[in-house]
Amino acid sequence: METIDLLKGQSPQIEINPESIDFTWRVCDELSNNRQVEFRLGGTNMKPTINYQEMVTLEPILSLSVRKGDIVLHTTLRQTAVLQRVVRFIHTPEGKFVITRGDNSRLENPAVPIQYVIGRATKVRRDGKEIPLINSRR
Repeated sequence: METIDLLKGQSPQIEINPESIDFTWRVCDELSNNRQVEFRLGGTNMKPTINYQEMVTLEPILSLSVRKGDIVLHTTLRQTAVLQRVVRFIHTPEGKFVITRGDNSRLENPAVPIQYVIGRATKVRRDGKEIPLINSRR
């Protein structure tokens, strides 16, 4: 599987903001073409699992394979992206919804449709080493 570095060819000073619609569309496009995506995390909501400015690798994921404990990137109603851990699911007549929370937070986020999950974090680059995240379920 090919990996796309969203920072490649850009000035090191430029940080891709996951809260931008441009980021969301770029990631959706790459993942829908079965490519892995790397980006630098801009926040601290996933500490200590993923720290500020660490490189995160995402892989495409099917809605059916999302599991509790996965660290996923999902879109929001504002068409931005959020990287957080799946803590539970809700089943309603309208469909299946996912509830996420940052590892550095006590509060859960509002439920989003499972179809909003666009990728799963598979590894983080820390101090020159790649650390797998697939088995980091809590």
